[in-house]
Amino acid sequence: MGLIEVKNLRKYFTSGLFRKSCVKAVDGVSFEVEEGETFALVGESGCGKSTVGRCILRLIEPTAGEVYFRGINISGSNGNLRGLRKKMQMIFQDADGTLNPRMRVFDLITEPSRVHRLVNGREKAAELMEMVNLTPDLLGRYPHELSGGQRHRIGIARAMSLNPEFIVADELAASLDLSVQAQMLDLMKRLQAEFAIGYLFISHNLNVVKLMADRVAVMYLGKFVEVGDTRRIFSASAHPYTQALLSTVLNPNPSARRKRIVLEGEIPSPLNPPSGCRFHPRCPEAKAICSEIEADLREIEDRHLVSCHFA
Repeated sequence: MGLIEVKNLRKYFTSGLFRKSCVKAVDGVSFEVEEGETFALVGESGCGKSTVGRCILRLIEPTAGEVYFRGINISGSNGNLRGLRKKMQMIFQDADGTLNPRMRVFDLITEPSRVHRLVNGREKAAELMEMVNLTPDLLGRYPHELSGGQRHRIGIARAMSLNPEFIVADELAASLDLSVQAQMLDLMKRLQAEFAIGYLFISHNLNVVKLMADRVAVMYLGKFVEVGDTRRIFSASAHPYTQALLSTVLNPNPSARRKRIVLEGEIPSPLNPPSGCRFHPRCPEAKAICSEIEADLREIEDRHLVSCHFA
């Protein structure tokens, strides 16, 4: 039994006067996150990565599917999420937009404790600041008085204030320069090693994913096209879309660089996804069957799953 287990998760957004338009943002994904494991979601913008994370925490309600935390069903109207909310937290991509500009740092990082009626105070706040490598003298400042890196650390401290067992990290530090980004990643790895936290790590940066993740799921138009151990995905990917993504990763070793795979055409609209394999209009390996029949996500090696007829 995993820490988090997701079964056939779906999230459809409908619009229009008679709800005729339907965006299948997430369309039937299943996976597990173990205690102390980092499971990464990668893919182009708009593929549904962030929607998966928000559905798990029920920041938005999924259309269908089930989510379990340590075997407890937390999905649907009967999901017992209130008692488990403090065990599952989220670190948002936009630190500026998620920190109340009218609240001081002390109030920002102790607010979750107040909501859950837990003991909080300056000593606890100082402990959280030290945990994320910030000095307690910043507790009296407002977000606009902090640097971008410091604001991201405040977001991490706020998530850690309830001693969570599972964290959704959405595009962590994507907007920061490389040196500050490296500090954020080191901090996350240290916290994970110390507290055995399970991470759902959402990112479009494959170099970061390679450093952080134990396992990777590659998404395209709301579906998983490949899932496997990080080393296997990066060394022997089997799906043409994964291979195209990895061909864009810069490698300092010239002999290890991949030939760039340029995908033709635009990403299809999730309002009207293609028949068969959703990637087939852009796939350099597509055959007639690809436009007619969608391949199941099948295991080609131990824990290595691929949705492709020819993998």
